[in-house]
Amino acid sequence: MADKEQIINWEETTWEGNQLLQLRRSLALTVHQRLENLESMCDLYRHMQKLRAEGKMRYSSVKENNQ
Repeated sequence: MADKEQIINWEETTWEGNQLLQLRRSLALTVHQRLENLESMCDLYRHMQKLRAEGKMRYSSVKENNQ
């Protein structure tokens, strides 16, 4: 166990609580940070598209996962 005990806010462990936490965190970002995050997500998307085009990554489907 860590030296300092972490206090768990159990309200953040529900779907609704987690959504509110994410919203609070995103609203705390500066415009610059938001644009950096958007750029990183776009880079990740382009990378994943390239992998799919090269056949190194497949699309997932519900049908595939239930087999």
